[in-house]
Amino acid sequence: MKMIFRTPLFMNVNIKGVTVRLKYCDTCHFYRPPRTSHCSMCNRCIENFDHHCPWVNNCVGKRNYRFFFCFLMWLSLHIILTLALCIYQCATVNPLWSD
Repeated sequence: MKMIFRTPLFMNVNIKGVTVRLKYCDTCHFYRPPRTSHCSMCNRCIENFDHHCPWVNNCVGKRNYRFFFCFLMWLSLHIILTLALCIYQCATVNPLWSD
C-alpha cells in the first residue's frame, strides 16, 4: 500500500511577534501570504488579488493596481473627449435637407 503525503492546509508562522496563518496552494505548491488568492485564468497566486481583467489579459493586484487605475483614467478621458468631439461635430455640421 502506497502512502500519500499531503501537506497541511494551514501553517502558523511567527513574524515579528505576530502569529500569521498561511494557507497552502495546491496548484502553486507553496504557502500563500495573507490576502493572496489563486487566479484560475493566470494559474498563479496574486497578492491582494482584485480581479482578472480580460482587456489587459492580466490580474489586477498589489503590484499593478496603480497602472490599472491609470489605464481606467486615460480610457475615461478618451471616452469623454470622443463624445465631446462627436457632439461638437454634430452641432456644427449643416443638415443635408436645409437650404
